[in-house]
Amino acid sequence: MEERLKQFLVDEFNLTFEEACKMSLEEKKALFDKCAEIELDEAYKSDPISERGLLASLWQDIMLTKVPEKEDEMKE
Repeated sequence: MEERLKQFLVDEFNLTFEEACKMSLEEKKALFDKCAEIELDEAYKSDPISERGLLASLWQDIMLTKVPEKEDEMKE
């Protein structure tokens, strides 16, 4: 699963995991928002949600889990 998550970043955003880790908070917020858009789009398209939508959702969870003190800021 870890490799699929990393590949999702490359496929969707042309971004490596290492590059994502070095992003500023503003850039991470934008990435979070883009993942949320993908998740919603995929949820509307299919039931159950596609792998693409699931991976986008998991990235949102990861971003919120890894920076818990920023959770409220990320949701804004």
